[in-house]
Amino acid sequence: MIRSIVAVVVGVVAWIVAATVLNIGQRYALPGYAAAESSMVFTLVMMIGRLFVGLAASVVAGFACSWVARGARAAGWMLAVLMLCLFAALHAKLWHTFPVWYHLFFLLTLVPAILAGVALQRRVAG
Repeated sequence: MIRSIVAVVVGVVAWIVAATVLNIGQRYALPGYAAAESSMVFTLVMMIGRLFVGLAASVVAGFACSWVARGARAAGWMLAVLMLCLFAALHAKLWHTFPVWYHLFFLLTLVPAILAGVALQRRVAG
């Protein structure tokens, strides 16, 4: 049980680190993105980029969680449910900031992306 809790914490930290690194890259790759962050007024391309960052960070988080949990699926599911609860609350606060499709895409792909990371780690570990 302790290993699963640590694995979930590692997964959350991995999500934050991956999202931060990818977001920094996005600031350099997309003209005007850095300026748009403060006002949260993004173009379609910027929003798609943000969704890509979320997907990639979720896969990394699932992979890291599964690696620490030595492939235990329960830890991956715990991470997925925790992240969904956290991000559902965050997106509820930001509901007026983004279009509905943006929120739905992020929230509906969060759990499958995390579980894809878990599956990838299990496949790599053999």
